[in-house]
Amino acid sequence: MARKIEKLADRIPELKNMETRNYPVVKSNYLIQKTRYDLNLAEQKIVLHLIQLIEPKDKEFKLYNFSIQEYCKICEMDYNNGKNYINIKRTLKSLSDKSFWIKREDGSEVLIRWIDKVTIDNKKGVIKIRLDEDLKPYLLQLKNFFTKYNYLYVMTMKSQYSIRLYEILKSYENMGGIIYEVRELRNLLGINDNVMPRWVDFKRFVIHQAIKEINNLTDISIRYETIKKGRSVFEIVFHVTTKTENSKILSQRLIERTLTKKKRNEDDDLPY
Repeated sequence: MARKIEKLADRIPELKNMETRNYPVVKSNYLIQKTRYDLNLAEQKIVLHLIQLIEPKDKEFKLYNFSIQEYCKICEMDYNNGKNYINIKRTLKSLSDKSFWIKREDGSEVLIRWIDKVTIDNKKGVIKIRLDEDLKPYLLQLKNFFTKYNYLYVMTMKSQYSIRLYEILKSYENMGGIIYEVRELRNLLGINDNVMPRWVDFKRFVIHQAIKEINNLTDISIRYETIKKGRSVFEIVFHVTTKTENSKILSQRLIERTLTKKKRNEDDDLPY
């Protein structure tokens, strides 16, 4: 049966696109919970697209084939729009220039880049990409302390903080939630002190926006409460609930309708 479905998906592009959107993203919780990095929305989505290309049997990073046309189809972007091609190249360039520190379990720290090598075949419209070797312990052959979710769930998110917060809270799903000091959460999300320094702005543009997208588009539901120290909000208590199968199906249908209804436009509002 599995072979028949695979062949059918190959014959019907729309079915293959839906299948690819449901490929899993698997990341070490250490990379999710203990690491601070600042990636914009486009950068995060391309990184996750690359991660879902990793196969469970991979022991080394390969030169993964990033088909520009296939990526555009999966995301319902216009492949013939030269702007999208330019934007993908620009995003890969910015990713190759970004790095972050990660603290190892032995106490040492290593500076890691996301991308090690990028080669473009303009004739075939294929980009060959290899991830940084130092990411191997956090993406390959993971046996425990990892988080797995469908690539589909982050595809139509419009906020870079929604993706990051979803990953973080998803990693605590089995615990039912997590408590973060506000400054600790800001640090994890890569938000500097001079960006949205007031709680009211952080709540509106980060917390509320992220929770709305997570609750509408993913496999978990989030609610939160705050704990004050004096007159200021000091901690945020996140409660994480696994959605029922029916609720997951509704979220997936919303995503598919969003992707089908219009071409991806990162500046548009989601149709809630």
